Amino acid sequence: MRLRAHPFRSTPLAALLLAASAITAGPAAALASDGSGTSAAATSAPVAPAAATLTRLFTDPYTNSAAEHATEVEPDIYAWGNTLVADFQVGRFSGGGADDIGWATSIDGGTSWTHGYLPGITTFQGGGSCARVSDPTVAYDPKYGVWLAQGLDIAAGINADGVSVNSSSNGTTWANPVSVAKATGSEGFDKDWITCDTTATSPHYGNCYSEWDITSSGDQVVMSTSTDGGKTWSAP
Repeated sequence: MRLRAHPFRSTPLAALLLAASAITAGPAAALASDGSGTSAAATSAPVAPAAATLTRLFTDPYTNSAAEHATEVEPDIYAWGNTLVADFQVGRFSGGGADDIGWATSIDGGTSWTHGYLPGITTFQGGGSCARVSDPTVAYDPKYGVWLAQGLDIAAGINADGVSVNSSSNGTTWANPVSVAKATGSEGFDKDWITCDTTATSPHYGNCYSEWDITSSGDQVVMSTSTDGGKTWSAP
């Protein structure tokens, strides 16, 4: 699982207490104070939080005995405008990797969703050749109008030996994967990530960057670049 840096790391204690007050007593209590150390939280009743509505996006359809089913783990999600695309492992193996990578897409800001499976990666979905796939991540390239869903290929066993990317123009119809890199010899891959330069004024606008670790080389971080919307990738 990937953890993003959190702004509270450098936040003063007073600000943290203010935020905690907002959580327990509502925003008005956190914002109001008479300067004497008595805030509105001491004189007003706590505001009950609004009830959350959970929407199930996906269920594990696979039944092979080696994997642990009803499992969907390591989700990633990216938003561009009103479109949100998530990807995640489906049918997790206890030793690592999954039967396939699932996707769930909303084109109305999360109100409604469609879902499916990335084709052409594993033997369980769409005629792929890999035994498992792991570590899904997703990005959007606005220059070429393409969504890119990346994962670590596991040909056999539990060690990842490839990086590949499926692409989609709408987040719901996905092409078979394009290989970014293949391991050589005893190399093992882990902890991949993908992102694109989305700033129109950048000299590198539209470039997409795929990153991963080579575990057999002291977790050396390497990167490959695409300048054509994920169709081809540079040598790492």
